Amino acid sequence: ECLKVYNTFTPPSGGTNERPYAPKPGELYYNYDFKTIEFFDGYGWRQVDNTTRSGRGVLMGGRNEPGAEIANISYIQITTKGNATNFGDLNAGARETGGCLGSETRSIKGGGQNAEEQNEIEYITTASQGNAIDFGDLNNRVRSMGAVSSSTRGLFASGCVHPNTDTDVIDYIEIATVGNALDFGDHVAARNVVAIGSPIKACFGNGNSSTTMRTVNFASKGDTVFFGDATQDTSGAGTIGNSTRGIFCGGYLVPLGHGCPAIGSITFASLGNTTDFGEMLTGVTANNGGMSTPTKGVIGPGQETFSGSNTHFPWLDEITISTYGSAVDFGDPGPHSNFTPKVSDSHGGLGGF
Repeated sequence: ECLKVYNTFTPPSGGTNERPYAPKPGELYYNYDFKTIEFFDGYGWRQVDNTTRSGRGVLMGGRNEPGAEIANISYIQITTKGNATNFGDLNAGARETGGCLGSETRSIKGGGQNAEEQNEIEYITTASQGNAIDFGDLNNRVRSMGAVSSSTRGLFASGCVHPNTDTDVIDYIEIATVGNALDFGDHVAARNVVAIGSPIKACFGNGNSSTTMRTVNFASKGDTVFFGDATQDTSGAGTIGNSTRGIFCGGYLVPLGHGCPAIGSITFASLGNTTDFGEMLTGVTANNGGMSTPTKGVIGPGQETFSGSNTHFPWLDEITISTYGSAVDFGDPGPHSNFTPKVSDSHGGLGGF
């Protein structure tokens, strides 16, 4: 009928950027930003009961079905099948081939092109609808780069800088703030690089004429190091994942220039080559990222060939991350076609438990 509690304690608390500097495994912390208890697992902070993630995926810009750059922003709910819904418009206008990354609360787009490469970074609050807001600038005017993030830090790697020159630069931003990007280190000079991450590390793959995957830790600046090799020499793949597994979907076969349906996966905790996962619905590229929850990933739309008619496939594919198998239909991407960057509020780099 009654309960007496002794020796209670209150864990340290604060914002994401105020987490303890050198935590021990098992240490607790209450995060005001995410409104949840976190624990340190020896590698990173994991949210015990994160209530801020809705499983929302965002498509930002790209091209429409005829092939013109668009400024539209649309969203989906990853946990349920369905068509994309209008969210708002990009602040900097029509853009394609940029990079998207984000946290539990923000979705951020950087770079891209409309006639020529651009350097603008802009963001939205993922849970609400409306137009994008200026965040700052990248160090270069760049397109076709890899973009990936942890809960707090976002990286934009490599790509093609104005005027049509490959770069090896990695820029980084602190997602919770606004401001210009800073230098993080170097990757390799290549365009059409793709990226996926865990809460601890980012993995960059492919790029034109390369099967090499390289990795870097979010928390420490520096150059990428070798991770493994992809089984297919592709560029512009779609990327999805959770905190343990990263998945590369489709892409252009180099040097043939047509779509590859293969899906390959990696395990972040161990270095190594991709392993076969399954296939996409068609032999199609699903360039510029993807949208994930811890259990499901959504990729697309894309196209079949790199040049010529550029046959578009105006639909989204979904896969279950924890089990091997081929993709199934998810829904319609709205006005977005190929070269559309994407991100979610629940992707692999955000931790969680």
